[in-house]
Amino acid sequence: MTITFETKVWENDWELVLKTSRLKDLILRCNHPFDHRVVYINNVKNPSIVEAHAQRLINEGVIDQFVHVHEHAQEALDFFQLSKEKLGKGYYYSIAELVSIYLTKT
Repeated sequence: MTITFETKVWENDWELVLKTSRLKDLILRCNHPFDHRVVYINNVKNPSIVEAHAQRLINEGVIDQFVHVHEHAQEALDFFQLSKEKLGKGYYYSIAELVSIYLTKT
């Protein structure tokens, strides 16, 4: 069985998760050799800055990949037969969950 570790970041928590040891510590505390470790980036003001910090974590071996949620949002909505309108106000936080479920292969 393969298992993926995934988490999401957004404007109000990305610095805590990506700029400190929080994510590395969390993964270590799981005490499991995950097959894949991914961070989903959603609703941030400066995506390139957040991406640079996520890339640093890739370079350090903490995570394997980061994904910009907006790049896969429509695919996920189509797959789950949903729309931004159907989700209403919940779209902005629900879309990250839907994209992560849609993209995770484990």
